Amino acid sequence: MTLPKSVIGTAAEAAGPLPPTAALRILVVDDDTANREAMRQLLQRMGHDVVAVEDGLLAAAHLTPSGAAFDAVVTDLQMPRLGGRALFEQVSEERPHLARRFVFVTGDSARAETRRFLEECGQPAVLKPYDLHELMSAIRAVTNSASTTP
Repeated sequence: MTLPKSVIGTAAEAAGPLPPTAALRILVVDDDTANREAMRQLLQRMGHDVVAVEDGLLAAAHLTPSGAAFDAVVTDLQMPRLGGRALFEQVSEERPHLARRFVFVTGDSARAETRRFLEECGQPAVLKPYDLHELMSAIRAVTNSASTTP
């Protein structure tokens, strides 16, 4: 289990309060129940509408053209059944505008394959244990860029 740094008490207090953000609809995808629920609760406390699922297959069911619209998709990279990378690649083919709303959360920054994917996809990545300020900065980056592109 990897809780956010802001929950386990590191430099989050020193960083100060988070700047206000308009309420967003966010899809959280993480196979670790504790991580998924911690992120869901943190984002909901900030006023966001959050749907949290345990893998990419369940996320894909929410990301269909007839499914709900999401401002951001925050996904773990390594998951059974359908991981974050495969989900991103599938969405990139079917709904490229939605792929620009992905934020990756991972504890696997050592593998060359992971680093290469994160560099090539161009989407923000936050390393576990994540700081809530870093996570919200990444979410703001994808929601700001998504609102300025068709």
